[in-house]
Amino acid sequence: MTKKTLLNNQTNVFAILSLIFGVVFFIPFGPILAIVLGFIALSQISKSKEQGRGMAIAGIVLGFFWILMLLLIILFIIIAVGSVLMMTAPLIQ
Repeated sequence: MTKKTLLNNQTNVFAILSLIFGVVFFIPFGPILAIVLGFIALSQISKSKEQGRGMAIAGIVLGFFWILMLLLIILFIIIAVGSVLMMTAPLIQ
């Protein structure tokens, strides 16, 4: 077996890390790392023909999903606090 044949059977490390950071979303900057590492993995996989394309894509999708969830939670909190303030505004005057 040549070295190139062995590389084809190996899974890209960045793809594994991307999936891990995509699943473990509560780590600070985890979703951002999942996206960045996923794109790095896809780039390396296309050049080296390593395994892990699906893991890299899953990490990217999960990263974007958790960022979207975080933005929706922040938006919900802003709306909830604004509603409470609007309801209590007449009482303050």
